[in-house]
Amino acid sequence: MKSPIDIVRGRIVDIDKHGIVTIKARYDDWPMLLKREYKECNIQMIDSRPLSDKQRRTCYKLIREISNYTGMGLDPTKEYMKLKFIAEDLQETADQMFSLSNAPMSLVCAFQRFLVRFILDWEASLRETAQAEALLEIAAREGTAAEAAALFKDGAPSERQRRLIEEKAARATPSARMRVWYDLGRILSGTSEGEDYTRRAFAEIRNIVLSGAAETARVPAPLAPAKDEITVRLPLRVNWGGGWTDTPPYCNEKGGAVLNAAILLNHDYPVEVQVRRLDRPVVVLESADLNAYGEFDSIAALQDCHNPYDSFALHKAALIACGVIPREGGALEDVLAQTGGLYLSTFMRNVPKGSGLGTSSILAGACAKALYEYFAIPHTDGDLYDCVMCMEQIMSTGGGWQDQVGGMTPGVKFILSAPGAKQRLRVRHIELAPETKRELDERFALIYTGQRRLARNLLRDVVGRYIGGVAESLAALEEIQRVAAMMAFELERGNVDGFAALLNRHWDLSRAIDSGSTNTCIDQIFNAIDEKLANVKKRLQARSPYSHIPFRLKDTATDDSCANTHLSYMGKMIPRTDLFTQEY
Repeated sequence: MKSPIDIVRGRIVDIDKHGIVTIKARYDDWPMLLKREYKECNIQMIDSRPLSDKQRRTCYKLIREISNYTGMGLDPTKEYMKLKFIAEDLQETADQMFSLSNAPMSLVCAFQRFLVRFILDWEASLRETAQAEALLEIAAREGTAAEAAALFKDGAPSERQRRLIEEKAARATPSARMRVWYDLGRILSGTSEGEDYTRRAFAEIRNIVLSGAAETARVPAPLAPAKDEITVRLPLRVNWGGGWTDTPPYCNEKGGAVLNAAILLNHDYPVEVQVRRLDRPVVVLESADLNAYGEFDSIAALQDCHNPYDSFALHKAALIACGVIPREGGALEDVLAQTGGLYLSTFMRNVPKGSGLGTSSILAGACAKALYEYFAIPHTDGDLYDCVMCMEQIMSTGGGWQDQVGGMTPGVKFILSAPGAKQRLRVRHIELAPETKRELDERFALIYTGQRRLARNLLRDVVGRYIGGVAESLAALEEIQRVAAMMAFELERGNVDGFAALLNRHWDLSRAIDSGSTNTCIDQIFNAIDEKLANVKKRLQARSPYSHIPFRLKDTATDDSCANTHLSYMGKMIPRTDLFTQEY
């Protein structure tokens, strides 16, 4: 029995002057013909004229072109293309392969059109493949996002290209893969697909950092408290030189160099963390300065720490990074059976989170230090630095290593790291003469700007400029490390004015790295106190409520008029700073 869609061969027996065609065709299953009540049919005309030599040569020329592409040889290519043509373009499968020497002209013409389409599609495919390969090559040599975007100026990558890119990127280095995702995110900017690729780029950075810290990361294991209660207090840090070179992936690919100092505010430690044993099986988290308090009896709620607006995101990340609870799965009852009830509290004294003084990372370091000491976990300073980096990646906030080193290690430090996933820090303490330290304490102050930006968004902007190969940013990141080294030299020889002059250069470089370092409000602050400054515009960052005031002129070091100028403008108190140089 024939199929519902029947193809019947016939012959044209007559065409009258009105264009009426009479066709004679044999249909074997005439009862089915009557049953189905066929009334209409489609007619495909077959040109039976003999094929000319020119047409035959054209066919062979097209097949030869395809053969050159595939390297299969002429005859195998011809047979393959005929089979492909029959399978894809004809509505029936021939009993025998047609021959170019005796096939109907209409069949051969259709075959020629099929060959042309095949060549055009093949060339388009080659162009798409070449574009995809070029994008991967740009990423592998750390080319710019602008170069990558130029490849697709005539249109976004096709689905086939994206599949090809993803297949090849899976075999690339993490550094190249990060750039591939970032470049695709920029090319598809403004679309949900573009945002997905950008997120994948920053996920690669997290993986790089976490893989580097894996050597010291703690695997959750049964822990028992060694003390009933422990309190850790830490200072803040000021970044004087080299900031952003400590931030992944720059430090992992180029290394970093930072000069910073630990400071007290109003002669007090601003950061405080307390861990305490509880008699009942529950985890209590508190952010005392935010008036936030929470009790947790579910491990899933403690493992949810990716929301930067969560008052307990940092506490939760500390529990995970220190190995108190697993990152995924598990039961809180099993954990508390070993640890007992746990209270973890954080407190920031007289300074808000996001102040630009390393508060979040130093608070994370204090949490890690408190938990390690509470459970008597052996550790080094390097273990604490790595733990904080893990915490920041777990929270998806990112961040480098200078904040925790600056606040957890006393004094003025020049910190170096070599390229590598594992950041091995060399911390060199800058020995200050007593008169140099005294002059620094007299001439350095903080000022409240009232300007804030979310660190995660700020990091995305700055890191994106580095990944995207923005020339101005790359040059500034290289130069800013040299400036940090020269700052250390000037401090060691007691030349505070020379140090202050280098801060001016550092300010210019900071603006090249992060255009949001200043704004109209901050510029007005500088204008108001300009005559009191030592020709320096130190980093008043737009993201920071508290930021560094420029070094005051030596002859006005004890004159608070420059601070009072801004006091009347903002109505905020200026905290007194002291360099913190003693051991904890």
